[in-house]
Amino acid sequence: PRQGLLMIGTDGIWETQNEAGHSFGKEGLMNVVRATAHLPAAEICNFVAERLREFRGSVPQRDDVTLVVVKFV
Repeated sequence: PRQGLLMIGTDGIWETQNEAGHSFGKEGLMNVVRATAHLPAAEICNFVAERLREFRGSVPQRDDVTLVVVKFV
């Protein structure tokens, strides 16, 4: 689709947990992507990674996190 965005990610993104035991969730991921959809694909990925680190706090990342973003222009 013209000016569309394709996002492929692993479950390590939405299953990331914070210190309270809450998961980042698919909705958390979608909120970040919606807020950054105007940015280049690489910046969206970086922003998601940053938000995950902030959300996780001191909890170690237990699963792999892979995210691919493709923007159609």
